[in-house]
Amino acid sequence: MGAINIHCFCGKREEVWIQAIFLLEVADVSKGGESIADSSISIVVPVHDNAETLARAIAPLTECEAVTELLLVPNGCTDGSDAMCREIASSVVKAKLVSSNVAGPSAARNAGIAQAASAYVTWLDADDWIDPGLLDVLVDAAQRHDCDFARADGIRVLPAGRERWSPVRATSGKPFAPGENKRYFNYILTGAGIYRRSFLDRIPLFPEDILLGEDRFFLWSSLLHAERIVHLRNCFYFYDLRGSNNLTSRSGLVHLDVMRSYERIWEELGDLIMRKKMLIQFRDQFIGAMAISYFRPGRLAEDEKKVWLDECRRYLTEMPRHDLERLFESGSASKREFLSRALCPG
Repeated sequence: MGAINIHCFCGKREEVWIQAIFLLEVADVSKGGESIADSSISIVVPVHDNAETLARAIAPLTECEAVTELLLVPNGCTDGSDAMCREIASSVVKAKLVSSNVAGPSAARNAGIAQAASAYVTWLDADDWIDPGLLDVLVDAAQRHDCDFARADGIRVLPAGRERWSPVRATSGKPFAPGENKRYFNYILTGAGIYRRSFLDRIPLFPEDILLGEDRFFLWSSLLHAERIVHLRNCFYFYDLRGSNNLTSRSGLVHLDVMRSYERIWEELGDLIMRKKMLIQFRDQFIGAMAISYFRPGRLAEDEKKVWLDECRRYLTEMPRHDLERLFESGSASKREFLSRALCPG
């Protein structure tokens, strides 16, 4: 925004001083410290044994004007990708190496976010990729509607092909308060968007002791704290599920971390869930997540399924009976079957 022409109201010297004061005031008009006109973006890239995909992930971003800095966060690398990060940081002006002894995707994201110096932040796992052409579009939408963050659709990249990942009942480009669309709490692709840096400073981020399901905690944290958000129906984030390095594709009881994530959500955000009348939605999502892992072919062995049901039963028996009945009556066939097995062993 330029200075107002006030020459007709005062002398030349006074005009210079008033223009300077006006410009300082404009720069200070912000929400959380950054100028409204500041569209800079920091992208945090956690790296763990991603030597084969790292270049694919960041190459388009090094030439993208919207990206102010690339924060590379190697964690537990054994394939030389940490050395690749150091080389990139030394040769690409906007790339920076976040040096820490972090372990796991949550710690890496949190470390990168803490170092981010831009007005907006997002993160990109080094085995995925994004469409950099949409970064400016997302920032424009967030600024135009004064939103805490702007998100977009994603694409699941599977061995058999690609499928679109979209939230339910989100009108493209129309801002809304998260509580107005409770189904939006099921869209867990948290990297498919840009977040106001000052907003991230005031909410709980990713739980560093949880390996799987950490994005569910952040999803609830961000949506429960946000005043206004906007979603675009553009395909922005490409979630690659083909590699063996992808944690979600693993089998076994490591997926109990998802249950731990919901327990953490309740411990840290339970008051907000109750205040915003999201309890039924929270419980329904938890049961759905547990049912998906239980019935997904190859995820759990038969002995692991018994442990899974035992762990879920511990949580379900704490629910009031009328809530369980309501969830059973409104649930899908798989949810009803899962509840039956968990609550009626044998």
